[in-house]
Amino acid sequence: RASPTSRRSSSASPVRATIAGVDQILAVEENFFTSYAVDDGKELWQVDWPGSSGGDASCSQPVPLAGDRVLLSKGYGAGSKLLAVTRDGDNWTAGELWSKPVLKTKFSNVLVRDGLVYAIDDISAQCVELETGKSMWKKRRNPAIGHGQNILIGDLIFVLSEEGEGILIRASPDKYEELAAMPMLTPEGITWNNPALAGDLLLVRNNLEAAAFRLPLASDPLTTAAATESNDANDAKSR
Repeated sequence: RASPTSRRSSSASPVRATIAGVDQILAVEENFFTSYAVDDGKELWQVDWPGSSGGDASCSQPVPLAGDRVLLSKGYGAGSKLLAVTRDGDNWTAGELWSKPVLKTKFSNVLVRDGLVYAIDDISAQCVELETGKSMWKKRRNPAIGHGQNILIGDLIFVLSEEGEGILIRASPDKYEELAAMPMLTPEGITWNNPALAGDLLLVRNNLEAAAFRLPLASDPLTTAAATESNDANDAKSR
């Protein structure tokens, strides 16, 4: 086991979580995934997790889940792993529930909703069953998503492709269902940056520029009125 002082950090942000009733920090490091107690920084538990800043950097955050479980994911062919953490006094164990070549997230993070995990697997969109790691669907899109980013908004997934295209996908295990797509940033740039949603403002950027888009909200009366008028018009045409 490597000592904490000899470890190198990864590109993944640490995550604070309560596991087995203990407040702790989950940190992805080079070749390790380690948990530290919040109050005194003591190492609680550790598992091997491949990673090297020189060739296969770890960028995805660990995801704490109900039932004292943690989901890890990584690109460069590594895939993902679901851990179950148990505690007996001062003794901790992180057992592997499954480990599979799915959810190969290179620069992005996974999205968890209703027992399913959505992610950019290498350059494809993928949906995986959380309990088993079974792939429900996988879609290689053209133009490609590339090493883009994604965020979950209700039952929708917003994907920002590596070339700056915004893609809206329904979060469903049944199939890949693309609802809309539009260019949002210059394709000459490299979009490895996370989008951010603040109220009705969607903020996106790449290495060359940044942009803000104002989005309609479901509770917006103007949006509701427009949708009602559109439905009324369609009903009139069908009669």
